[in-house]
Amino acid sequence: MSPEGLPFAYESLSHAALTGTGRLEEADAVVATLEASATALQHRWATPAVLRCRALLLLARGESQAALALANQAAAAFEAAGFPIDRGRALLLAGEALHRQGERLRAAEQLRAAVEISRAVGAALWLERAEGELRRGKPAPPSRPRPDRRRAARRVAYRDGIDKPGGRSALSSTWKLKTSTSSTSPIRSTRCKSSIST
Repeated sequence: MSPEGLPFAYESLSHAALTGTGRLEEADAVVATLEASATALQHRWATPAVLRCRALLLLARGESQAALALANQAAAAFEAAGFPIDRGRALLLAGEALHRQGERLRAAEQLRAAVEISRAVGAALWLERAEGELRRGKPAPPSRPRPDRRRAARRVAYRDGIDKPGGRSALSSTWKLKTSTSSTSPIRSTRCKSSIST
């Protein structure tokens, strides 16, 4: 492997060691080697790659604020150097750091930018990751139960004792009794008047 290709290999190893196995000390050593190579070669890709790797390590250690600062620096440097895919990856990392801080709106801005870049350059893997992180950061919609007349009627019925044991039959008997009384009352009244008159 030529010296020019070393930064790319080191950055890939750092990313794998960090995200795949969580061996942070090993990943830190790999980043240090990448940084030395980037400085020696003055490589325009490797320099911002070091920033992104450092940001990854900081985020893995729970230092989201410092990780955010380095991720933003990496995104700006990748943009200036003309590496859109890597800029999108740095923006994705910045969005993850903002999520750790509870900054959902700011995270969404970074992640939407990462989604647009990944979609434009056809980076399917990073597009999927950015979209997934964007979905995870969305607040859950408030639960608004749909109006249900039957459910409301059941609640009212239970409150009034209709749906309690014996309540429905008692109501039915009461209704029949009222109906029977109201329907026979005029007849009884007429019969009483007739007997008096005779």
